[in-house]
Amino acid sequence: MEVYVDDMLVKRTKTTNHMQHLVEMFSVLRKYMIKINPSKCSFGVRLGKFLGYMIHQRGIEANLEKIRALQEMRHPTKIKEKVRSRISGWASRLLSPGGRITLIRSALTSLPLYLLQILKPPKAVLKKLEIIFARFLWDSKDHTHRLHWKRWKELCLPTEEGGLGFRRLQDLVDTFLLKLWWLFRSQRSLWAQFLRGKYCQGTHPILTTVPYYASPVWRRLKLIGPQAESYIAWKLGRGHIFFWHDCWMGNTTLADQFPQLPHSSIQVHDFFDDIGWNIDRLNQIVPLTMAEQIGSIPITPHVDDQIVWTDTSDGRFVTKSAWQLVRTGSTIRAVYRMIWSSIIPTTVSFFCWRLWQGLIPVDVVIQRRIRSHMASRHLSYHPQAARGIPVSLPDLEILGSVCQHGTYTNDHSSIDIMVFMDCEE
Repeated sequence: MEVYVDDMLVKRTKTTNHMQHLVEMFSVLRKYMIKINPSKCSFGVRLGKFLGYMIHQRGIEANLEKIRALQEMRHPTKIKEKVRSRISGWASRLLSPGGRITLIRSALTSLPLYLLQILKPPKAVLKKLEIIFARFLWDSKDHTHRLHWKRWKELCLPTEEGGLGFRRLQDLVDTFLLKLWWLFRSQRSLWAQFLRGKYCQGTHPILTTVPYYASPVWRRLKLIGPQAESYIAWKLGRGHIFFWHDCWMGNTTLADQFPQLPHSSIQVHDFFDDIGWNIDRLNQIVPLTMAEQIGSIPITPHVDDQIVWTDTSDGRFVTKSAWQLVRTGSTIRAVYRMIWSSIIPTTVSFFCWRLWQGLIPVDVVIQRRIRSHMASRHLSYHPQAARGIPVSLPDLEILGSVCQHGTYTNDHSSIDIMVFMDCEE
């Protein structure tokens, strides 16, 4: 039997015992509650196209149509170029600031999500994507590079905390990794059962090592495991959970409550007998008072153990809850709730937010930002070029030469100053 992503193939060189193999296959499907579509099933195939291959009595040959499709397949597009092309295709020149904010919230940050759930993009790629988002927000309508008044990290906060309601891509990566650990610990899929059988082998996942042959997915899961386990508890059922290392008795594991005692990989159901708890065996490994507390818990061996996410009221895993755990938050302020009220247009709210934050480009603000950026940026001016600076900036310190990453002009308006200040080097 061969199993593919969404196909299964049972084959025999002879018809002998072929029916018995089909019976075994259906028994496995029934055990794991896997449903198949009868209209897509084929039996007794001797000649023809099957699973993209040509099958006949001489064996299996490649399908020429598949070969041609592979030869004509285009190279995969880089995600950065895909995001950039989406932006240019959305007629961003016609969008107001409020429209750009709405677009980033709804569409731009959703583009790479399908990849973040299964892959770990390099941090450099995430940084480039956030730079694209930031430029889309701050740059002018003709794509002139302008001053970014706030760091992207400071914008990626809920509006009531002083941000613009965006989410950092690294926080989303960590959020989906928490979700992946939850799916693994729930053991409700064949994938999760396969990982447990391959890497755990009767040991609690936190206590396992990472072998040299471990897959990238398992290596990522091991990194997030300790953090995720602190928010996972269990409701006792059949008892197929670890006695010492799973949180099923109180708010912490028994291993944390009794660190001085020896801990093993024994499971809770090992302390069951025909009538209930085996108190004598409990007394051998835990103190008498704890054994009495455990013995008072009713046993329901006909019900599966239930996993609980402790950060939600109903015990279900919610992505928003995981995001709140991995991100760095700030203080909620009532003034931001007023600014971002639902009855106020987003563009007006954005202007009020900039006014409250002191991000309106008036002379006093520009002077302050130039002074603060002189040391951290390569910003400097040629004395002759400085003659074009408006009189409203009389105390601007003349240094020596123009930043090599900027553009030298003899007429520096306030917009030109922003261009120099936003040098990314």
